[in-house]
Amino acid sequence: MKKTVTIKDIDCANCAAKIERDVQKINGVKSASLNFFGQRLQFECDEEDYERIAKEIVHCAKKVEPDCVILGL
Repeated sequence: MKKTVTIKDIDCANCAAKIERDVQKINGVKSASLNFFGQRLQFECDEEDYERIAKEIVHCAKKVEPDCVILGL
């Protein structure tokens, strides 16, 4: 399944790149791309892994940007 979520309040492009790299490393994520200016994370995973991956995405984003807001997970 392909999913697009919004991640608001990312401070810089380097932080966005770090979040993107961390999400790409999550077991079960087939692809991931975070657009800093659009504040959108697009990722692909199997539907049965979605709940676990969604929690890990939140963890990855909050580790880099504790004040970010994730919409659409």
